[in-house]
Amino acid sequence: MVPLELKYNFNVIYLAHLIMGDGNYLSERNIIRIYTNSFTKENVDFLSNIIYSNLYIKNKVIHDRNNQYIIIIIEKEYINYTREIILPYMHPSMLYKLGLKEDNISFNKFDYFNIIYNI
Repeated sequence: MVPLELKYNFNVIYLAHLIMGDGNYLSERNIIRIYTNSFTKENVDFLSNIIYSNLYIKNKVIHDRNNQYIIIIIEKEYINYTREIILPYMHPSMLYKLGLKEDNISFNKFDYFNIIYNI
């Protein structure tokens, strides 16, 4: 269950961890997917709304299979914006989940202390 309080403190660090744990990038369609299959449709809708209202990232909830739903980010401008804002909080080994390669990043912005400071 997605806690109601999440809407008050969901930020880029939460999104980065959500994508590192349950996200992937589908290059054929240029989309970022967040697998929220274990949540109810209502909870996925709630999380989708939080992502939009807190971070201004337009996204969609789509039916995946059975009674399971995922969140997708499909528009190029929102994919680029998502990458930009969460890159400092993504471990370099997880950049493939954004469709990026670790060696393509000119410098590593990842900073454990920055993450701890912003929690």
